[in-house]
Amino acid sequence: MAQLLVSQSSISAADCEALMTAFRTGCADRVFHGCGERIQDVEASDVAARTVALTIHLPTLVAQIHDEVKRFFKLDGIEEDYTAYTVCRPGGSHRLHADALELDGRPNHTPHRIATAILYLNDWGVDFQGGELCFPRLDRFVRPARGLVVGMLTGLDFAHEVKTVTQGERHALVMWCQRP
Repeated sequence: MAQLLVSQSSISAADCEALMTAFRTGCADRVFHGCGERIQDVEASDVAARTVALTIHLPTLVAQIHDEVKRFFKLDGIEEDYTAYTVCRPGGSHRLHADALELDGRPNHTPHRIATAILYLNDWGVDFQGGELCFPRLDRFVRPARGLVVGMLTGLDFAHEVKTVTQGERHALVMWCQRP
């Protein structure tokens, strides 16, 4: 049976809030490449986390979470591929997918990815409604909570979706790992 990593990180509530403030400030100032003028209007936005992390030492945070993923899944020799700051607004969701494969088992556009970790920055039921992370093949779902880390491998056993956000904004850092 495939195992899912679900643990509380050591990131403080103040650091979570600082990241969300930096994201909102960047949106207001239109500093994010690729998001253009419509970032406030779209249902979901992904931007490179390094452009957001102005107030905390992001490489240290990412390294801590990667180390936890490596230990949990017994993965030696993986490194960061990409880290995104993501926000889902009302109407935003992510369809069922695996992070390295199409649902029919063919490689997707990121077949080099080995593992994924998600760090949630705010709370389901308080800051937003909807947006649960669902793993149909594992018969599991996760309600995001500030500081919660969810780690998974990128194969079909870990195919997942994000249910539609119905109210508020769902903020997270998503980190993908690859072999060097």
